[in-house]
Order: sequence, then structure tokens, then C-alpha cells
Amino acid sequence: MCQNQRDTLAELSESNFSIRMVLKIFIAITEMLHEIENGYYAAENIVQQLEANLLNDDLDSLEKCQLEKRLLEEQKVRDELFHMKNFADTFNLSMNSFLINATVFLMYVNRWFYKLLHFFTRKNNLLERWMMHIQQFDHGRADFFDNLAAKWDEISPAPSDDMIKKFLDRLNISTGNVVLDVGAGTGLLVPYLMKYDPAKVIAMDLSKKMLGRLADKFQTIYHTRLEILHNDVHCLDIPAESVDVAVCNSVFPHFGDKPKALAEMYRVLKTGGELSIHHFTGREKINSVHASLSHEIIRTDILDDMQTLVLLLQEIGFIIQETIDTEKEFFLLAIKP
Repeated sequence: MCQNQRDTLAELSESNFSIRMVLKIFIAITEMLHEIENGYYAAENIVQQLEANLLNDDLDSLEKCQLEKRLLEEQKVRDELFHMKNFADTFNLSMNSFLINATVFLMYVNRWFYKLLHFFTRKNNLLERWMMHIQQFDHGRADFFDNLAAKWDEISPAPSDDMIKKFLDRLNISTGNVVLDVGAGTGLLVPYLMKYDPAKVIAMDLSKKMLGRLADKFQTIYHTRLEILHNDVHCLDIPAESVDVAVCNSVFPHFGDKPKALAEMYRVLKTGGELSIHHFTGREKINSVHASLSHEIIRTDILDDMQTLVLLLQEIGFIIQETIDTEKEFFLLAIKP
């Protein structure tokens, strides 16, 4: 192993205990093999010297016999060392290859170890959020909407194009924005949101079957601009400060822990990002419809009055921009300062 290689590998191993240990073992073996090689060349020189001495005509019979005997012994030693040298050369080449590969491997292990260490120790690590998601996922409401997914578009007629456009025009959705459609269902808002030319629409819902219907309708049309996310709003699998606009249309009453859900949306919104809570009908009608249902969970999903909702959003840190609370519409627009 040449000195340059040793210096390079030594430099790579400065901060890695595992690589240092591999290097020490390799250097020790290399030095042992080097000794075998030196022994072979020394034995070869002795054999050559003895062969030269045997050509001396001044030797008597006894001296010549002794030299021949010693030559045979030295040839035997040289031949053994020759085989050991060949093995050492092959082994040395293999060790060089192994060391380089092991060094590269350990460098990657070292790099990923520190990445994993950072992953597990950072403030809001993904594993913790994933565990929270598993523990908090609202299976009761998810099952309710899964059972309705196949007939949802028939039993829940869409508002007129003008009503949807009027609602979305109040928001400041710009070209290149990331829009989070919370409770996207089968995708009522998706084609309308795409008209604002966002970089991406994240269609999120508790119901996997609702999202399946949404994917059937829109995935091949919008491709990567549409991200379908099966998730719970109480523990969003979305990076902090990555969303420009969050839309909660006809879904807010179904949040089991409203303060926690709002705090999650606050987390994922960028500074200056908008949150809208909206229904295409009045609060009293929404509550009366939910109260009349047989499902014990959905029956308790009540939309709070506007004043209560405003106070809740302000406690979390939102600034209220606009509110509408009439018999025909419920709308609130808030900004993350």
C-alpha cells in the first residue's frame, strides 16, 4: 500500500472510530506481508550467491558438497517464501479493494448514523409525529365517510360554479402556491383550485375511499400537481411552514379536537399564509343536519358560533381578516402573522 493511499485513508478516518480500527488492522497485516516479501528477496539473494560460489573451481569436494547442501536448504526456504509472497500479493490486492470499499461503506454508515441521530433528536421529529398520527387517527369518522364514499357525489350535490368561484376568489391563491385542501372528500374544490395555477394542491382526507374516488377523477389530469394525502388534521404529515393557503370547506365541525387541528394548520402554514373555514350554508342548518343523524359521533359534530371560533383562532395566533355568518353561508378568513 503506497504512502499516498495511507495518507488519504488516514485523512478520511480522522473523525470515524470504525474506519480508524479497520485501518490499523489493515496496516498491521500489510506490514506483515511486507516482511514476507522482504524475506523472499533476501532468500533469493542468498540462493544466487550460493549458486555463484559453486562455480568456483578452487572448491574441494567437501566444500562443494556443503555448499550444495546449503543451497538446497536455501532454495527450499526461497520456494516456500515465494509461494507465501504470491499469496501475500493476492491478499494485499484483495485487502486494498476491501479497505477502499469498507472505508466508503463506513463513511456512508457514519453519515447516515448522524442523519438518523439528528432525525431522532430534533424537536418535532417525524417518528414522533408518525406515532402521534397512529395514536390519534380518527378511525370512527374515517369509517363513517368511507361507507358514504361510493354514493357521496349523488347524495351531496355540488354548489353552483358561481358559488364556488365567489368563495375561492376571496382567498389570495397565487401562481406557484401550495394549497392544502383539508377534508377534500371526493375532490369538489380540486378543479377550481387548479384554475389559480398553484404549484401543488394537497388533497387531504381521513377517508381513504373518498380519496380513492378523488384520485380516479383527477390524478391522471393533474399528475404531480395533485398530492393525495390520507391523513388526520390533528397530526399532519406535512413539513412546517410549507403551505401558502389552507382551505377547510364543509369539514371543520368534524374535527374532534378543534384547538389541536387549528394549531397543526398554523404550524404548516408559511408566515403570511391563509386559513379559510367555510360552508356553503348557514351554521344553524349544518348543526341541525348533523344532530339528526343516527351516527353517534357525527351527531356531536357541531359548528361553533363565529365569536367562539374567532377567539379560538386568536388564541392560537391567527389574525382574523374577514367573517361571514348568514343563513346561506359561513366563512372565516385568517392569516398567520
